[in-house]
Amino acid sequence: MSKSVPATPETRLLLYENAKKVIEDTSPILKEEILIKEILDKNIEQRDCGIFDALLSVSIYILYVNIELAVITKACFRPSLNYEKRFNLKRINNFILEAYKYLYGYGKKKKKSLWETRIKPISKLISDEKFHSSYAFLTNCIEKFGKDNITNLEQRNLSIHYDLEPLLVYNMLLDISEEKEFQRMIVFMDLLKDIQLFILENIPKYPPSVNINTNSSKYSFPFSDFDIFRDKKEELNLSLKESIQNNSNLLDSFCSKQKIPKLIKQKFKDIDNKLSVIMDELFEIQKVSIHLLYIYVDLATATRNFIESEYSIEKQLSMSQINTIVFEGYSKIYGLNESKNSFWKMYITPVVFQSKNKELNQEFKSIEQELDILTTKVQSFSEDRHLSVHLEQGIPKIYSMLYNLNPLNEFNKAKEMLSFMNRLLGFLNKCICSIDERRMINYQKDMEVTNKIIDDVINMLRKFPYDSKVKEHIKLLEKIKSGELLNEITHKLFK
Repeated sequence: MSKSVPATPETRLLLYENAKKVIEDTSPILKEEILIKEILDKNIEQRDCGIFDALLSVSIYILYVNIELAVITKACFRPSLNYEKRFNLKRINNFILEAYKYLYGYGKKKKKSLWETRIKPISKLISDEKFHSSYAFLTNCIEKFGKDNITNLEQRNLSIHYDLEPLLVYNMLLDISEEKEFQRMIVFMDLLKDIQLFILENIPKYPPSVNINTNSSKYSFPFSDFDIFRDKKEELNLSLKESIQNNSNLLDSFCSKQKIPKLIKQKFKDIDNKLSVIMDELFEIQKVSIHLLYIYVDLATATRNFIESEYSIEKQLSMSQINTIVFEGYSKIYGLNESKNSFWKMYITPVVFQSKNKELNQEFKSIEQELDILTTKVQSFSEDRHLSVHLEQGIPKIYSMLYNLNPLNEFNKAKEMLSFMNRLLGFLNKCICSIDERRMINYQKDMEVTNKIIDDVINMLRKFPYDSKVKEHIKLLEKIKSGELLNEITHKLFK
């Protein structure tokens, strides 16, 4: 993968160091404000703190968004492979879209947005002219951001949910550029800066009427700080880097071959229908392999982000990424409800149903039983996945979820997923063999008349002086007759 316009080394270093400073300076403030919010939410007298509480909610939102954008920036500017860069760059659009959706929303959801439910109501309680002037100005700026289409919904959907047409994901990744993604971030951060100034100017004017004590040990000892890899970090990091490089090369190769069926059908419009169907089945099975490769490299990249993290919040966000990758990746493999299509239903099941191979059918049933068990497990962390992607349940709830993420649990999810994927890859190879067997049976039936002609030609050639050219012609005809030539072509396509 190529096609990205990088920042200069000096700019990258400056942004990297600035991101570190944002995380260091902002994290303790966010923690304190969340503790204040939790105290207010539990206090029955908080009804007298409505203005402060509303402004505090927006302040918490801005602090959290700044931190997550800083974490993503750090991940983008660490020395990394091309695929890693794209994995981290695509998070910018994903997160900004979700952050804006929570701040102001799109369409009917606007009524439930943070700005509409918290700031708009208190504007009716405040008589300060400057407040109203700033509120009107910011509302216009927020609306303009949405209308200017700064974010990309299709890119966000492919980034998070993957797709049953994996080439769409591949092309989306190819199209990502450092310049374009950071331009999105700059525009959004300018908006956040204006809102933050508005909050900082007004929140001291409306102090809470209840006593607040934030001297609490809560959120002080996150699971993410446990050193689960210990002295194996460097070895694991290098191994993951090699795995990402190798598997992303495979992705490039597999995705380039996905264009072959279309090219063949364009050039050979009278291609035999049976051969066309079998060719489609082979390349559809390869689509499943491509999806599995996405999961492999995404999990490896998120794990490297975790290993290379300096701060607790970085590790927590890396774990939430692992959670999302497992959930969304699995959802496309098998589907988490019967109404949704999946690779299993669309591409694997039809191949097995056409096969007369008893062992293949038995293994299909065995894997399906395993998938049913895995479905229940994956569904059990759907709430964490929701909070990892969406912000509408509020930053305090997201913060609590991140704090409680345990590396042992999250990496066990990844380990279990990878173990299943290895089994599935082996089964996909058996599906390809089954398709190939069916192709050979059809080939032999269709070649009965042709084989007789080939035999006659070979017998005629043997009457000529037996030189290298005659030998070459006879060998080629024998390969056509046996199906060996078609086998060679098929194996080259899927090598």
